Amino acid sequence: MSQIYTKQTIKMVRSKLQKTLASPNDYEILFRLKDKSNFLINSFLLNGSLKFADPLIINQEGFWTFYLNKKGIKKIEKIGYNLFKNNNLFKKYSTSFYSYIKKANDKIIPKYQNLNRLNTKKLNSLTEDLSKLWHFYGLTEAVYHDFTYQKMLLTKDKKLKKILSNNLNTLIDLKAKGRKIFNTYVMKGGLINKALAQIESQNFLKTTQASYLNLEELNSLLSKGSIDDQIIKQRKNAYGLGLFKGKLKMFNYKDSAALANKFYNFERKQYQKAAKEITGIPVSGGLVRGKVIIAPMLDRKEAEKVAKKMKAGDILVAQSTNPDLMILCKKAAAIITNQGGLLSHAAIISREMGKPCIVGTVLATKVLKNGDLIEVNANQGVIKIIKKAKISS
Repeated sequence: MSQIYTKQTIKMVRSKLQKTLASPNDYEILFRLKDKSNFLINSFLLNGSLKFADPLIINQEGFWTFYLNKKGIKKIEKIGYNLFKNNNLFKKYSTSFYSYIKKANDKIIPKYQNLNRLNTKKLNSLTEDLSKLWHFYGLTEAVYHDFTYQKMLLTKDKKLKKILSNNLNTLIDLKAKGRKIFNTYVMKGGLINKALAQIESQNFLKTTQASYLNLEELNSLLSKGSIDDQIIKQRKNAYGLGLFKGKLKMFNYKDSAALANKFYNFERKQYQKAAKEITGIPVSGGLVRGKVIIAPMLDRKEAEKVAKKMKAGDILVAQSTNPDLMILCKKAAAIITNQGGLLSHAAIISREMGKPCIVGTVLATKVLKNGDLIEVNANQGVIKIIKKAKISS
């Protein structure tokens, strides 16, 4: 007997599906990357120091986005504050992190720089080292220290202020050194990508196919020499996974696509609201007007190309900044970033150079285009779009 689906039944099914999916209202974007999908690192990012915020990862149409649950962020702020105000606890963390950084530079990175052949033992060892790094490095993200930084500025307790100041300064150094290691692991040309390329070469896979497989699947590929192509095809289009009350959930393809569409439709409405004005965290005061120039994603060579196009008075708009983009930061009249907090690279160098800066806008690189005329009010954290460019380069 065939099943008859009434409008009420369909409505109930849709309602049930919606309840199983995360709600965009409950999340904030921590960072977003374009064309940087790497399924292998997802589980480590979810289970590292940010696991207390029940993170969510969505990848669709070339955009990889890492979200944190808003209620979970409040938990992390308290954890961070308790860490930074406790000298013994912080010293244990910083000593361990510095020790790991030295080991990574002296032993781990040289060990994996030139891979002739990869087996499951080497792959598992590499991913274990990545997991350890993220455990340390995750604590340098803004959600862990911005609340503490604000507490430091407001407290009248001189002893507490000194403890927080010293520990936060140490954290800045750890973040800078840890970022170099992290980039060496996961960014373009990094150890993980080299390992994946080696796996593809050994198993006659097309370029980037291994980027859509998790550790278990890669180990199976290395030992058995085969993988289901359908998995790769589906994940190239969309995938979603996250922690929900501490438990890992990997969405099937259908639910991943629905989840991605749900979040991106929500964000499109935000972009429409931001057509005239964008807000963020003011970290270095000032008021300037200028034309937008979009920065490449943490790439020194590309940054040098952009620098040649940059004119006096241009305003730098980036996902985030690091030492590779300093050539652009120095030339910019003001700096705007999607990511970052009060102790981010952009915040620190803008204060040092006395340039207006707004961080944590989330969507600046999406809304703004090269040549747009904007006003940056870094006293209030507001960016106004004065005139859109006719032709975006």
